[in-house]
Amino acid sequence: MPRVIVHRTAQSCADAYFIVRAVLYLDSKRVMDDTPMRFLGLVLRTLFLIVVVAVTARVATPQNESLWTAYDTPADLFRIILGATVCIFVAFQIFRYSRNPADMRNWVPIGLAVVPLAVICAVVIW
Repeated sequence: MPRVIVHRTAQSCADAYFIVRAVLYLDSKRVMDDTPMRFLGLVLRTLFLIVVVAVTARVATPQNESLWTAYDTPADLFRIILGATVCIFVAFQIFRYSRNPADMRNWVPIGLAVVPLAVICAVVIW
């Protein structure tokens, strides 16, 4: 008799565990109306990446020369090539955003903190 009670208790605990897991899984898959937060996160992320591209392009330009005389100085040529590579990579990242709503919601507090700082940095550098 005690063996049957232990078996049923273990089985009911296992059943409760799987029921809780199923409820949590279904709760995580529940469609919430967070479209404004996703859109705000997408806008803030895009603005930040655009500012990063602009700052990188500005920093990558030659210091005392025009773009056409940059071939005379190897350091300026390297700066232009590296800056163009970074600008292309970051610009490509603008169009490769995550489809996960949680990722876009994470960009809201990050973007609210970083976008004003990036704009200030761009104004100072320009």
